[in-house]
Amino acid sequence: MIHQTDDSSMISGNFDWKTGTVAFWDLDPIDESRPLADQTEDLKEDLAQIEYPAGIVLDVGWYPEFAATGNFVVCVVQQGDWERPLFRQDAFTTEELKASILEGVRIAAGQRPR
Repeated sequence: MIHQTDDSSMISGNFDWKTGTVAFWDLDPIDESRPLADQTEDLKEDLAQIEYPAGIVLDVGWYPEFAATGNFVVCVVQQGDWERPLFRQDAFTTEELKASILEGVRIAAGQRPR
């Protein structure tokens, strides 16, 4: 669930993280009302990490970093196994990013230890 606000930035409090805890969040500067190509200084590989029980992490980044032609990547990994993510999805807009984050939360919150 996304909680609506009057702000057009990507605020961590706008999401229901279920059992997750925000460890790192640097999406606040992203302004949904502006083209992403005009915000490349804020488009980094390390944008957010949300930690879940059982060593699960939801990770958000922009690849390639600072490139106007890049895209967001949302991953869910367990026990640092980046080679075999539980979930990985590319997003090219902030709307797609929100949908990808919500799907990542659903998967991260529902996983059991391997």
